Amino acid sequence: MSDSISELESVRAEALAAIAVIAAAGAGTPDPKVIEELRVRYLGRKGGRIPELLAALPAADPAVRPGLGKRLNEVRKEIEAAIAGLTALAA
Repeated sequence: MSDSISELESVRAEALAAIAVIAAAGAGTPDPKVIEELRVRYLGRKGGRIPELLAALPAADPAVRPGLGKRLNEVRKEIEAAIAGLTALAA
């Protein structure tokens, strides 16, 4: 589980750092294309980092699966909210 959790936390940190850089970059509004690329990279159904981790969840130790699944959902929601914030800036 520690490998899965550490990978998840790494993806979380990477995504939130990328979002923060885009939010802080320049005086203009974020490019909607860049926002969509981030969404696809982290949340997209095919090849998205979070969905890949969710797909691997059944292979996790049954004793740790509930906690890992809960954390995956929390991170997914956190990234979704951060991307929604960027989208609001771009509007």
